[in-house]
Amino acid sequence: MSEPELKLVARRIRSFPDFPIPGVLFRDISPLLKDPDSFRASIRLLASHLKSTHSGKIDYIAGHKAGQHPDSRLGDPGTSR
Repeated sequence: MSEPELKLVARRIRSFPDFPIPGVLFRDISPLLKDPDSFRASIRLLASHLKSTHSGKIDYIAGHKAGQHPDSRLGDPGTSR
């Protein structure tokens, strides 16, 4: 892993001890998501980690937008049926 990329990503993650309850360390990644360079670095680091731990057997990494169910037939979760 690239040390400069790790530092770039780490600088964009904020820690809040004892939030929301004592003993929990909450990590806020929203600054990371707002900074394109840090976000790209985090994706590269994740891909590198997965390739090295899974012997290069990963072809794709996929995701979906937060708040949307992957099955589009279900519609918007905020609407009633």
